[in-house]
Amino acid sequence: MVLDEYYAKGFTTTQPFPIGRVELRMKQYASENNITLGSKSLYFTPKSIAHPNRKSKKAKGLTISQMDFEDFPSNRNKMDLFWDHDGFIYTDYRVKFIIKPNYEIKMKLKNKGRKHQIVRRVCLVTAGVVSSKYDFTDPRYKKI
Repeated sequence: MVLDEYYAKGFTTTQPFPIGRVELRMKQYASENNITLGSKSLYFTPKSIAHPNRKSKKAKGLTISQMDFEDFPSNRNKMDLFWDHDGFIYTDYRVKFIIKPNYEIKMKLKNKGRKHQIVRRVCLVTAGVVSSKYDFTDPRYKKI
């Protein structure tokens, strides 16, 4: 839906939205390694969905399908999970979903007819294509 609006208008008015709770294995790893999780849920933003589907990525064949985005919340528990010293990465070795564990986003709220903007710390999800089957053999990736 976000991608449809983005392709039709070139932008989207959708607010950041949660896609599910942080998984237990991520919580435990974060707790054991002093990693601060910004929220108890994972969030997509319109920008994090549209960014990997911009024209330059399309031209190179590096886009993420809408189905991959839609399936991620239910399929992530079947994906391998890695930590790379900056964030968590879910992968099926075709696509990867990067979790920025303590990311600051701005959200617009309507309250009594007025628009307010608040800043929240969340676990933000971005996405990308896995460029090589050897991407996750690098020692900087710690499999969880």
